[in-house]
Amino acid sequence: MASHPANRIMRDFYHTTESNSRPAILGLTASPQTKSKTGDLERVESNIDAIARTPRLHREELLRHVVQPELIKLQYSTDPAESAALQKLIEVHTNLDIEQDPYVIKLRADPSMRNSKQMKKALASRKTYCQDQLKSLCMKSVAIFEELGAWATQFYIYTSIEKFCSKTIVDDFFLLDALDDTEKLYLRKILRSIKSPNQRAESLQEWLRHESVQTGPSLCRGASLSKKVLSLVDYLAKVEAKDFRGIVFVKTRASCAVLQHILSTHPKTKDDLRIGTFVGISSSPNRKFDMGELIDVKEQTDTLESFRRGDKNLVIATSVLEEGIDVSACNFVICFEKPPNLKAFIQRRGRARKSQSKYVIMFPEDDDLSGLATWQRLEDEMRQRYMDEMRRIEKLRILEEADTGRREFFVESTGAKLTLEDAVQHLYHFCATLPSDAYVDLKPIFTFTEGFEEDSVRARVSLPNSVDSTLREACSPSEWVSEKLAKRDAAFEAYIALYHAGLVSDNLLPLRGHGDEDLAEAQGRVEKIVSLVEIDEQFSIWPLIAREWCGGSAMHTSTVRITKDGKPLVQMLMILPRPLSDTLEIDLYWDAFTALKATVDPGPVMPQNSIDPRAIADCTGLILRSVFEPRMDCENTDFVAQFIPAEVKDLFAWHNQYHGAAAGSTTVDKGLLMDAVGIPRCANDQLDGAMQSVQDDGVVESELYLKARRLPKRADFLHPIPLQDRNQVSLSSSLLRASDCMIDKLPFVYSQFALLIPSLLHRVEINMIAEDLCKNVLPSVRFSNLSVVLTAISTTASQAPTNYQRLEFLGDSILKTFTSLMLLATHLNWHEGVLSHKKDHIVSNANLARATLAKGLDKYILTKPFTGHKWRPLYISNLVTDRAPAIRQLSTKTLADVVESLIGAAYLDGGESKALACLEALLPGSPWTPLDQLCETLHTTYDIQISLPPPYQPLETMIGYVFKLPSSLLEAITHPSHHGPTPSYQRLEFVGDSILDRIVTITAFSHTPPIRVHTLHLIRTALVNANFLAFCCLTLSTPVSKTSITDNPDGTLTSIQITSSLALWKFMRHSSPAVRTAQAATNARYQALKDPITDLLRDGDHYPWSLLAALEAPKFFSDIIESIIGAIYIDTLGSIPACEAFLEKLGLLGYLRRVMQRGEGAVAMKHPKEELGVVADTERVRYEVFRAKNGEVGEERGKGEVKEEEDEEKEKGKGELRCRVWVGERMVVEVGHGISGIEVETRGAEEAVRVLKEEKEADMQIDEEGGVRLE
Repeated sequence: MASHPANRIMRDFYHTTESNSRPAILGLTASPQTKSKTGDLERVESNIDAIARTPRLHREELLRHVVQPELIKLQYSTDPAESAALQKLIEVHTNLDIEQDPYVIKLRADPSMRNSKQMKKALASRKTYCQDQLKSLCMKSVAIFEELGAWATQFYIYTSIEKFCSKTIVDDFFLLDALDDTEKLYLRKILRSIKSPNQRAESLQEWLRHESVQTGPSLCRGASLSKKVLSLVDYLAKVEAKDFRGIVFVKTRASCAVLQHILSTHPKTKDDLRIGTFVGISSSPNRKFDMGELIDVKEQTDTLESFRRGDKNLVIATSVLEEGIDVSACNFVICFEKPPNLKAFIQRRGRARKSQSKYVIMFPEDDDLSGLATWQRLEDEMRQRYMDEMRRIEKLRILEEADTGRREFFVESTGAKLTLEDAVQHLYHFCATLPSDAYVDLKPIFTFTEGFEEDSVRARVSLPNSVDSTLREACSPSEWVSEKLAKRDAAFEAYIALYHAGLVSDNLLPLRGHGDEDLAEAQGRVEKIVSLVEIDEQFSIWPLIAREWCGGSAMHTSTVRITKDGKPLVQMLMILPRPLSDTLEIDLYWDAFTALKATVDPGPVMPQNSIDPRAIADCTGLILRSVFEPRMDCENTDFVAQFIPAEVKDLFAWHNQYHGAAAGSTTVDKGLLMDAVGIPRCANDQLDGAMQSVQDDGVVESELYLKARRLPKRADFLHPIPLQDRNQVSLSSSLLRASDCMIDKLPFVYSQFALLIPSLLHRVEINMIAEDLCKNVLPSVRFSNLSVVLTAISTTASQAPTNYQRLEFLGDSILKTFTSLMLLATHLNWHEGVLSHKKDHIVSNANLARATLAKGLDKYILTKPFTGHKWRPLYISNLVTDRAPAIRQLSTKTLADVVESLIGAAYLDGGESKALACLEALLPGSPWTPLDQLCETLHTTYDIQISLPPPYQPLETMIGYVFKLPSSLLEAITHPSHHGPTPSYQRLEFVGDSILDRIVTITAFSHTPPIRVHTLHLIRTALVNANFLAFCCLTLSTPVSKTSITDNPDGTLTSIQITSSLALWKFMRHSSPAVRTAQAATNARYQALKDPITDLLRDGDHYPWSLLAALEAPKFFSDIIESIIGAIYIDTLGSIPACEAFLEKLGLLGYLRRVMQRGEGAVAMKHPKEELGVVADTERVRYEVFRAKNGEVGEERGKGEVKEEEDEEKEKGKGELRCRVWVGERMVVEVGHGISGIEVETRGAEEAVRVLKEEKEADMQIDEEGGVRLE
């Protein structure tokens, strides 16, 4: 009770708080007192500062409902016997020459100091792999002989030899780590001296028939089966088979395999017994191939389920099955050997749950325990020993509670405290927060060793492979009286090391997304930003220009040239108090069929007193009033932007010449050219100057008429007239009586220019906004191309010629690359889980939106579309007046997108260096560093002394790159389940993901002609898709040479070199049998799907979404692709071409080029489910996934629901996986034979798209031909 967590909370925190601050407690428990000591209840009351009250009810004991099986003694006699096969095996092992062992020969060939020590150790202990294998086989064979008999021994020896010899021929890459070729050849030669390949072992039936014709067993052959086995066979033969369900407990795995074969083939039992085996499963990385292992643990995965269903009625098992199985129908439990202790006796007896069950214990007749009284005394003695053991454990428990060491670790800033009592729980919690993997056990592993003091132990804890290697191991610094205390001490040391390494926060919680205070605080601030936020109105440059005029700034000129089809129309000077930074090229659209070009070139400063400002203002007013007079203040001439003819020297004379209007008849009589006349005005109509005089002979011969076109009503000349509106544009001319018209003296080209001024000033303004942004927010970036900045701040709402979407697509990838490399190099001991959480925070829309607001970038975002309607000239006097600030609403995503688009713009303008400067300016909270320096930092973390083991050397040939740091390649192919010093590939996969994303993004972005942003996203999604990368991993292979050992007719052995293809995925290092099973299953699916997938990738018109989904490859297939990319990038200190070369070998870049070269839309990249949403239009799409058996509907599952792998395995026998696709209220298709929920939904969507498109095409054809389509 003293060390219970609840007790320690009360002791360490509750009672140390002032009484008036303590919370009130209500506790509910079934039993507040678990011991019979007096005072325990009072101690509980005192500890929780409460009074205990309990209802007292009389309850019946449940023991009368417990079924006790009948105890049966099954006796057997013992006879001396011999086995020729066993004698031969022992003789061969005894006469082995250690000097001929390949391991010793190898050590002698390289007489280094290290090898000399190892050779002396091997010679003294006679411990080599080959020696150990033969010794183990001998010991197991002796045990088999003593327990099961001579035939069983021969069967075991011969079967073990054949299994090993077959393994040296089979193409099994996973055995390369266990034995080299010389060891395989050596062992095979020795084993073949015991059993030649032509020597056939007699079956059990043959041996039994041979015995039946003899008076007794031959000593050279031995009895076929031991008396013990025969007793068991006879007993089982008498049991009623109909209701029989039993378990036979044996001692060894070898006995389990051989006894299962005996009972399955013996004439007395083979017809009635359906037998399975169950032994322990070891995932230890040190467990290599064992020639005496006959049970394939992969084949026993469904043994217990088959036993429960009754498909199997007998299970032969080792002690591993004493616990963890509850089969109510089990009615026989047989102990082939006496239970080793009372615990085993009781646990095995508890397996017989059914009424009238039998508990059978076998022992020899000459055993002094043959009487029931003796057995009962043994049981009493075992119980007494058990109680003694319990007393010893209780003593240890008391010592543990008294000797906790009271080690504490205290964090002053937060008050968090770690003690020995809670260290283990904290460590388990930390491991539970590591990146999850279906094939990895994330629990810490504790091992114990004896201490120097008597009856003392030390503990060592090993953390999962995803933890940094420097923190993966920890030992208890002190010796303890029990393993429990030593375990606490080791966990305490491990957790303190994690804290000092920064993987545990000051609250002593694991550092992750919601446990890291800094990260959580940052996320809390940003995530509170709603989807729409109020920000400053769009920045206007004109108030600043007006203030500069008031400040007496110099007059800066810019030449504005208007051309049509390359021919000049007019040339003007624009005057502002600041210079333009660069030339502007502006496309203008006068009408549906006339395009103009405006070029604005920065010019010199106008010398002071060279021109009277009043003349400039008068000329500007004259030009503007020719078209905007109703909107102008006639008394005001302080225009913020001024325009004068470029070639005119005397502005006053020019103004006087063209001021006013003349009668139409007078103007025509003068015979002026069209370009020299102004706008004709008649009855308030304004018409352009494209007019001529005509004579109307049919009315009055002496009357003159003017032929003219109306001025366009459009005010926006920056955007072309949409195609659908062009038919409404009239270019017809009107006839006006000249005597009814007044014609402006100002030539029409100046009035036409005046109409273009709003469009020109809009382009000038947004360019100045971009320039102001570069100057005041991003001065360190030093943009040289202002147009990319303008594109980066232009939203689609602004209707600018270009918008930020493509740049945002590029900047997103650049930001991801810099963030991943920065985090990886800055935090060398962070695991992938923390890295991903931190990266997701930095690149999140919320964080980027917060950066936009913090830097004042929001006001520069262009959202107002230019229309020109109601435009009026801007006056200095109006602009310098203070106005209340206005606001607008904008989505946080747009705020974030602009940050990414500016990063993309910086990258386009100056590569990585300017992108880095942009990151430092916009996101100053992170330690941004050049990528090459980050790579150098990561490069130094790898051990240059580590070489690539021979089995993995073909990998470099396959990849097409020779590593300077082979240790980085080993890390790239190490699965998290692998036990060893090499870290898992997760950190390299983290950075490789960003490098792959960057290569695909930049390659697609740089294509000419430019690809639309929506298509860019589709291409990137398809190319970095996990299933596609898994397919590349399964496809990439290299030829390797292997040694195959075959038997010759004369009994000699021949070693043959065989060249075979070895796939990339086979090089992945792991320690999980489940991974190997998943690899084999995925490879089987790949072999069935590779041809159709390859055909579509090479020549198809759509991306193989459904086929890749059917591949159902586990994530580790795609992970090693990305981790290898990361390893290459770091090994080459950041070489993108080296990574691209690997992607070329994978075929990824080749497919990307094919998609781009075919043109947009030629290869459909959209996911079928997304495409179905488009085809369905406004109707709702629903997926109904279910299992059907024998044509009946099984369990329905929700949309997109994919059950865990274990659940999928359990459901495989429930029926076929099917999917119905509903569009609206109509079921469009139903597909079956599904592999997974995702796969069957993808295939269903693909089929539904095909059906709906065919129906729409048929409807269109009917509409063209006329008719009615019947549903």
